[in-house]
Amino acid sequence: MSTESKIYAIIMVCVFGFIVFTAAKPALGDMQLNPLDHARITDMEYQAVLEDPLYEETVLHVTEKITFDVRAASHDNLYWELWRDLSEETTDGLTAKYDVKSVTEILSDGSRVEYGESPTLYWDDFDYTSAASTFGRGPCKWYHSPGPYSESQRRYEAVFFYVNGIYRKKLTYEIEYDLYNVVLKYEDCCDLYLIPYYGHTITYLDSFYGEILIPNLSMPAEGNYEVFTYGTSGKDEAFEVEESADKYPGYYTFTFDLDKDDLKFAPYNKYIEFELVAFNEDYDAFAKSAPDNYYSQTDALEEIYAEHQEYVDMVNQYKTKKVVALGICAAIAVLLILMYLRMPNRIRSKHVFYEPEHYYDFYREVPGDLDPYFAAVLAQCKHKKIKDDSAIYSALLLSLAQKQYVALTDLGDDVEIRILRPAKAGQNASGSVADTITTNDQYIMYAEDTPAELTVCETYYFNLLVRHTYGDRIMMSTFRNKVVSDISNTADFADNMENAVVNIGVAMGYFQKAEYDQVQKKIQGYAKFLLWAGIIMLVPVNLISYFTRMDLAFGGYTLLGVACLVLAWFFQKKSYRYPLLTELGETEYAKWYGLYKYLNSKPLMTESTLLDLAVWERYLVYATAFGLSDKINEAIKIRCPEFTYNEKLRDSGYQTRHFYHRTGRSFRSGVRTGSAINNAYSYGGSGRYGGGGGGGH
Repeated sequence: MSTESKIYAIIMVCVFGFIVFTAAKPALGDMQLNPLDHARITDMEYQAVLEDPLYEETVLHVTEKITFDVRAASHDNLYWELWRDLSEETTDGLTAKYDVKSVTEILSDGSRVEYGESPTLYWDDFDYTSAASTFGRGPCKWYHSPGPYSESQRRYEAVFFYVNGIYRKKLTYEIEYDLYNVVLKYEDCCDLYLIPYYGHTITYLDSFYGEILIPNLSMPAEGNYEVFTYGTSGKDEAFEVEESADKYPGYYTFTFDLDKDDLKFAPYNKYIEFELVAFNEDYDAFAKSAPDNYYSQTDALEEIYAEHQEYVDMVNQYKTKKVVALGICAAIAVLLILMYLRMPNRIRSKHVFYEPEHYYDFYREVPGDLDPYFAAVLAQCKHKKIKDDSAIYSALLLSLAQKQYVALTDLGDDVEIRILRPAKAGQNASGSVADTITTNDQYIMYAEDTPAELTVCETYYFNLLVRHTYGDRIMMSTFRNKVVSDISNTADFADNMENAVVNIGVAMGYFQKAEYDQVQKKIQGYAKFLLWAGIIMLVPVNLISYFTRMDLAFGGYTLLGVACLVLAWFFQKKSYRYPLLTELGETEYAKWYGLYKYLNSKPLMTESTLLDLAVWERYLVYATAFGLSDKINEAIKIRCPEFTYNEKLRDSGYQTRHFYHRTGRSFRSGVRTGSAINNAYSYGGSGRYGGGGGGGH
């Protein structure tokens, strides 16, 4: 698998992992570092008995039997405190009020332990673990913290239970309290509106049994009341309620019994709500003593019905919207697939693509004295682009050594470069003489034979060496530092190297035009767009929608996101097929890519064919440019051990990984640093300026 494929695979795994994790833990506010450390309410039995005496305030007597599942992470961090949140719902100006009467622990054998009331809310364990009775401390106590909620005043609408250090255990408590301001009276109706449970912890419930008892004297006649429920994943996000006139003598009872299958919630409906509305002649049946609210003197029945119908319609509308969103996402995914399938025909209708004279599994000869940089680009022009050009600089330096323009000596922690010839006249892409560069007269021609011609990039590199060399020798580390400081010239060098590939390709007739990779770049632009679109659909869109009624759109966003990522990978892979090469370019590409495959293959190590020293020299240059220096060095040691004593290189240190790091990666970082500094000065308005190289001109 290529590096690019691995990156796409890692991205997709991370994205899918994030989505699965989000789905498994929808209540982000309830996340804990240790999943074993929690205290959750898992089961509840809820009973509310309404009383509406003529001359006293309307009240609801509530009894809750709650089961906690306590799981402390370790024996060293026990639970000393449990709590039950109470709703702070405010409706039409009336806020629910609580008067807690008692808290009792019900043991496994059925016996009961009455808890005492604590005089204050304790925040630290040592505040209530002490048995000092004068302060009311110690376990088996409870405290009701009345709302409204205020973090700064440490006020919460909740009942706290102080316990005797729980590690892992199930505990059951019975709470009794009176609840006020939940009966609303209006001019044409009265409304009992209860929220037995709400909040993100509702997702941990395994069972919830509820009873609401209305005295027969306060119960409206049949046809004069209606019951609404809200929450859960049932039809219309409601749950069934059974009614009985004889379950409890003197009371009319509403009962609901929800199990694990019923107790499923989305982030937008984490509540269990019950509403009883009386109207007609029984409009005030159970609200004779209820307090006035903002709208007690106005009609509200029509609005109550409208709000309920709006809720039901909204549930159904969003189901339809999610189906539509799923369809749209699927349609877009199909269109993208069709676009991908039609892309080759559309491209070929606009551009001409040639075929090589011959396809090669392996090409064992060096096709020509091609510029190492250009050879590397040409060999990979239908595959991955060269992003790390450090190997190119090592290849150029090796080629200069083989052509006897420099001599290299590995000194262990550095490389000494000895200049054997004066600076080379500039060349254009075709090899003809361009502007002459002033040479340094102190250099001596150490080789009496006619020197081999340098390629364009070799010339740029050699002239840069001469520019910064004083005398005839320079250390690689010194060369790098001078390149960094000579920022204007270094920027020109970097630009020239970047433009050389295009100039060589056009001048030598390999490329149809300078923008030989325009089709590739366009397709890669599609790939980048699809990559980001896929990530956005899978992560932000899914995550945001999860907390709304468009939650995940039945998987529509995931479907489109996955399609985008997969197509991004295919677009990226297919883009490499379309460099705009000439017929000559296609033929030469086939040869150079065949050489690349040969230098990267097992036959290089095992074939019995004997190769002379000159062939291994050229192999070494191009293999280094291709990023295959390790493999070619291994082959050289096995098949041509005498190459170690190559006089042109002066030393065997070139066969080490450190050589390529010092002459390639280190130098490349120097070029990029110098260019970046120059760009920063240019951007700031200072312009380029000449730096002082170590050598004269």
